[in-house]
Amino acid sequence: MAKQPAPAPPSAGQAEPSAAPSAPAAAPAPSDQKELAHTGASTTTNTVMGVGAGALILAGAGTVIAVRRRHQN
Repeated sequence: MAKQPAPAPPSAGQAEPSAAPSAPAAAPAPSDQKELAHTGASTTTNTVMGVGAGALILAGAGTVIAVRRRHQN
């Protein structure tokens, strides 16, 4: 098996790549706003989804009870 040549050392003037950033990222400027950013979420939507999920759970529970009663008779 032939011996492979060793990699050449970096030449002068070339920096080796590194995983560290060259400069820290700038922090966002402080704001006087006391309100969080709007993300598109709506409390009305959340309420409707919660009520809908509760209705589906109750309907499923009612179906299970009805099937069990019908099966016992």
